[in-house]
Amino acid sequence: MKVYKYSPIQYFASSIGPVILMIIILIYTIFIQIQTPIKGLNNTIIFIVSLLLLSELGALNQPQKITDDDQFLTFYGIGRKHIYKWSNIKSLKIKIFPLGNRLLIRIDNYGFSKGMYWIDKKMMNSIELINKLKEFEMKLIQIK
Repeated sequence: MKVYKYSPIQYFASSIGPVILMIIILIYTIFIQIQTPIKGLNNTIIFIVSLLLLSELGALNQPQKITDDDQFLTFYGIGRKHIYKWSNIKSLKIKIFPLGNRLLIRIDNYGFSKGMYWIDKKMMNSIELINKLKEFEMKLIQIK
């Protein structure tokens, strides 16, 4: 079984840190809105940060760890995991963002809560995983 994961510091910086920052911004903005209600800006900030926070916590879009045992591909996040059997994957799309050293992986019928994952090239052994995913993507394209 191959395990691909971030160091704790990298995972904190890319996933946990932004969640904490969003919570602080949300609490501060709600506090300011209660003290001096202002229509528009504060409500917009509360709405946008709430959506971002919900997206970050509700979806497993930045996995902490990925395992591959040649039969199953598993994405792990905060108390959750998504398991895909390689033979059942019908669609795989990879989009590489060279400036940010990140890539977006979309599996099957991806949506808000499952099937869309951001992977940073700083993840240990990520090049090996990326190459395997690219090969699998090409195989699926040839089958269609």
